[in-house]
Formats: sequence, C-alpha cells, structure tokens
Amino acid sequence: MRYRFEIEDERDIESWYEAYDVPDHVEPKKFIENMLAQFNAGLHPGETARTMVSFELVGSPKDHDWEKQNIYTIMRAGQIFDRHKCKRCNVTGKRHGISSDINIDSKFKAKVYRQCDTSLAHQKIKEERRQRKEAGIL
Repeated sequence: MRYRFEIEDERDIESWYEAYDVPDHVEPKKFIENMLAQFNAGLHPGETARTMVSFELVGSPKDHDWEKQNIYTIMRAGQIFDRHKCKRCNVTGKRHGISSDINIDSKFKAKVYRQCDTSLAHQKIKEERRQRKEAGIL
C-alpha cells in the first residue's frame, strides 16, 4: 500500500511529505520509524534528526495500483497508448493518449476485475478450483 508520511526535522521549522510503498505485511508506522532511525544513525555534520509527524493511506486498497509496463509510448494502427499492470492483482490495461484513465483489457472484462480487492478474491477462488481439479477432487 502507498502511504504519505509527514516528516519534520528536530528544529520544528518546517515539515514536508514523502510517499512510500509499504509492504502489506508491515505496519506503516514501524516502516517509517525504521527508515528514519537508519537515516538519523548516519547523520552528517550539519544535518538534523528527522521524526514522523503523521501518515495517511494514499488511494483506496480497492483501487488498482497501476505500473507502466513499456519504456516508450506505443504507436500502433493510429493509436497511441501505454500498457499498464496492477502491482497487486496483475490485471492489465491500456492508457490511451494523454488521458489519465486506464481501460482494463478485454481479458479482464468481468465486473470483478474493476477493483483490486474483488479481483484478488476472484483469482484466489479460480486458483483453488484449478488446484482441486488437478488433484481430482472436483
């Protein structure tokens, strides 16, 4: 999950925001505390220690976390697009032109793939069925 952390230095003059992808099995507060502890342990002369002020989840866990798959924008048959893949559930899609919207590929046209949480649940059920079929349980 992506979190936005508010950080300040020990002089309390200013604070700023930094965003990080935190693994699902790690608590965000522990994640940033460990990172800041490492930073503070290696301070150079003139640098001041940093602390976390607050943090918040960026985006909903239901939303896809898209990652661009191609290095260069693809131009094919008069269309300009980028291929994207969700980091969490592996659903793929395309972003056309300068639009910020990503159109999910036809392979994932069922409604369950529109959100990451339902997509993951559906894929888990499909995998369990496949394993039972291979084991001859079905």
